[in-house]
Amino acid sequence: MTIENTIKNFSTNIGNGINLGVYYKSIIDHVIKTGDTTPLVKIINAASNRKDTALASVLRVTTGQIYNGAKIKSKNGKVISIKIKDATLSNSAVKTLSDVAGEVSMRGTNWKKAFASDTEPKAFDVALWAARQATARPTQLEAMIAALQAQRTTVSKKKAA
Repeated sequence: MTIENTIKNFSTNIGNGINLGVYYKSIIDHVIKTGDTTPLVKIINAASNRKDTALASVLRVTTGQIYNGAKIKSKNGKVISIKIKDATLSNSAVKTLSDVAGEVSMRGTNWKKAFASDTEPKAFDVALWAARQATARPTQLEAMIAALQAQRTTVSKKKAA
């Protein structure tokens, strides 16, 4: 099957999330082999043309996971180019794509979970939060402090239970 047929099949199967993954994998394989990102541009624009912003977003995010540092340039809501020259190909993301293509819908949360990075959530910065609150509501600062102090007894009782 030619890459043009794959793009056409992707465009005509936009409603079928499972098939989309299969065609997307074929397109990524083509990009890895040739370095030509035109097919990616075409399928993202096909999703945009159908007003399917959710799919266009998934395509952008997944492409960004596969090519870390890829630059996707848009103009007037259309993707005009994807630069992968200085991007790093993520072998783990390519393996994940092989695992989920044809098995998981591109439209579901399982696709997003498969490509989610394993970063730990940032620790809560109390000082930063306090500074934001003081800046946002300077006239209510004393009332906020009193309300927080009043919560101490409630929290202490919950911890004791």
